[in-house]
Amino acid sequence: MLSLLALLGKLETEEERSAVAYLYEKYRNLLYHIAHDILHDTGLAEDITHQTFVNVIKVFHKVGDPDSARTKNWLATIARNLAINERNHRSKQPVFWEDLSTCVTPERSFGMSEKLFLKECIKSLPILYRDALYLVSVMGFTYSEISQQLGLPEATIRKRYQRAKDKLAEMLQEGGCFDEKDA
Repeated sequence: MLSLLALLGKLETEEERSAVAYLYEKYRNLLYHIAHDILHDTGLAEDITHQTFVNVIKVFHKVGDPDSARTKNWLATIARNLAINERNHRSKQPVFWEDLSTCVTPERSFGMSEKLFLKECIKSLPILYRDALYLVSVMGFTYSEISQQLGLPEATIRKRYQRAKDKLAEMLQEGGCFDEKDA
């Protein structure tokens, strides 16, 4: 995921950065609970909360009084829509976790369910790789779009994404998910 600190750095003034930090402190719990009520998943709710603020930073000039009901409702609407989109997106996808049930054993995944094992593998990726994997695979951004948003060469994004996939495959293989012939 995009780092909030990196995005805060793109804001023009210290006043804007302080205002976003204030919004974050004031509304993050509300947005988290909205997302969690829809998704019933702690990690995804955190991701949606984060993405809400990423979206806010991109259009910060539209934010009015941070203490107004209008701002609160606007943030809640963004979080709710992101969470609903995520839920709908996941319901249309084949459940990858079920594929893991035949290849990850409890002994190899340290007693975690297959879903948690995969989540832990993803969480253990370096942040740069995890961001690339998230933006391409989950959010559906193109390399070009990510390149423009982050101000990095497209080739860098492509390479980070490929390295994320390679590292994840390596971790899953070590966990017993892939045979050598499948890798």
